[in-house]
Amino acid sequence: MKEILSSEIIKKISKLDDERREVILKEQGIESFFKYHVLTNDHKDQLKVRNAILLSFAKNISERLDISGIRYAFLKGISFLEDLYPSLQDRFLSDIDLYIDEGDMDRAISILKEVEGFNSLSCGTWVGNNHKVEITYYNEFNLEVVLELHSQLFWHKELSPEIIKIEKDVYELPRIDSTLNLTYLIYHYAFQHNCQKLYWLFDIVLYYQKYENEIDWIKFNRLINEYSLRRSAQYTKKIIRKEFGIDMVQINGETFLPYFRNYSLTADQRNFTYLSLKFLLKDRILKDAFFYLRKWLKR
Repeated sequence: MKEILSSEIIKKISKLDDERREVILKEQGIESFFKYHVLTNDHKDQLKVRNAILLSFAKNISERLDISGIRYAFLKGISFLEDLYPSLQDRFLSDIDLYIDEGDMDRAISILKEVEGFNSLSCGTWVGNNHKVEITYYNEFNLEVVLELHSQLFWHKELSPEIIKIEKDVYELPRIDSTLNLTYLIYHYAFQHNCQKLYWLFDIVLYYQKYENEIDWIKFNRLINEYSLRRSAQYTKKIIRKEFGIDMVQINGETFLPYFRNYSLTADQRNFTYLSLKFLLKDRILKDAFFYLRKWLKR
């Protein structure tokens, strides 16, 4: 945590005028984190309460799926709330992400539609999200809770269920094994979303610091090669070294791509850097980047 709090990017945010800083903190999903750790007297209890409700909801979902024998794992933020972050208000959550084996998806949806507060269900319609199902609930406080189900981890390549090892008895909320988890976090941050959000980057930093010695690095490097994530991993490695002084030496190779701190702060999709990363972070530029862009334009 100290590497994040003492980083140049946090210092730069601190020096911004109040209005500009507020905009960037909200865009990057680190408003409560920053205010709690940097502006210590101005943290928001509202996010803490909201995250506590989401965590309780996730545990309820977990119990229902366990009873039904569904194979599942929680992904990203919700699974880190009580593990990587010292306080519930440290991590913004837009939704709850859940991996479900494709063969269990229909049965899981039937079960989850019976959960109290169910409001609506929608399925992805294009290549970037056609492996996802979004279910919306409203609880007794009229808080919207969005559950996003993933039948695959990556949009560009399928992983067989045998590769996706789930650790059920290690954490309160089941999640994928540490090696694949780091692979997925880098895929999501760099390959899929072009390094847009700081809170996704913070996840990677804290996950690496805690689980560095548990990750099978030979397997990790094999996975990033096999699933065309090498450039994404190398660029993430570069950002973390420059911003936090942490060298993820276990990731093979280096990248020639320059890193711009201002992009990390704004991640404007109209920015030339964003458009460049959309292509240059793909190992297979023609097969993945242009294919994705063509499908996205046809949505």
